[in-house]
Amino acid sequence: MSFLNTVGTIAKSALNSMNEYNAEMQALKQEMEAKSSSELRDIVKNTGFFGSSDKQRKMAYIVLKQRGEV
Repeated sequence: MSFLNTVGTIAKSALNSMNEYNAEMQALKQEMEAKSSSELRDIVKNTGFFGSSDKQRKMAYIVLKQRGEV
């Protein structure tokens, strides 16, 4: 039984991590949708050390694509 308990614990942990990631990405998408297209283009282009994170760049690109500007 301890094996099944361990598997259950791992599955719950994985599900919680996925839910947290989805909530983070949803919040980021809402943040990006509130920005103008020029701001989103700047985010996509900003790849420097102090630039936008990969998640921000990806979400900005997705929003631009949804707007039909890519």
